Amino acid sequence: MGSQDLPHVARIEQRTDKTVRLHVEIVDYTPGQEIEVSGYLTQGINTYHAFRDKKHVPLAKPSDSSQSGVLVPVELPALDLSQDDPQHERFIDALMGVSMAADALRALARHDLAGAEEATRSMAYYANRAMGTD
Repeated sequence: MGSQDLPHVARIEQRTDKTVRLHVEIVDYTPGQEIEVSGYLTQGINTYHAFRDKKHVPLAKPSDSSQSGVLVPVELPALDLSQDDPQHERFIDALMGVSMAADALRALARHDLAGAEEATRSMAYYANRAMGTD
């Protein structure tokens, strides 16, 4: 199974009113099926927005579509993608630390000790920044 066989964001539209529309390509689906679409949107290192929405898979994909799956549109509300206050930066650092912890666990599962150590060092770096002890 290739990476394009997994659900992924095929297109992003950032509108002038600061709303965002994602087009998530779903490959293995049942038309009309309810699905949950969740993830996070980042811009640079200082902006983060988590989202979660329930959608129904369209009953048919456009006949002129070159995609192997079907696109499910996800509308996000107006977002301020320019946040840079200290509290927001600490929040981003905490999320990065959690992400590095997950990377360390994946490396351990692959028996990659060097990768786990590198991810653990990064996790500690971001944890210290998030706590303001860097």
